[in-house]
Amino acid sequence: MEFIYTIIDPLICAHFGIFAIEYHEDHSVGYDYVVGALLRRQLKFSMPDDFSVGEISVSDELEGAEQIYRDWFLKELDRVGRRDLLGK
Repeated sequence: MEFIYTIIDPLICAHFGIFAIEYHEDHSVGYDYVVGALLRRQLKFSMPDDFSVGEISVSDELEGAEQIYRDWFLKELDRVGRRDLLGK
């Protein structure tokens, strides 16, 4: 997971405009659980402009995160206009 989101994800986002969170094993569900795992591991990831999660609680997943990671995530949520997800 770390290799994909620290090396591959930034590369494919910068060069092709695609996001690794949208390409996971189970296509019958959204990327909510992938995002939850990334938040718990404090791994940065590229966030699409239509970012949305409904199956997880972003606040709960961020509970043990360091402030620097929380700040990065808040900045990304602001960039895509989804700070409302913190209330879920």
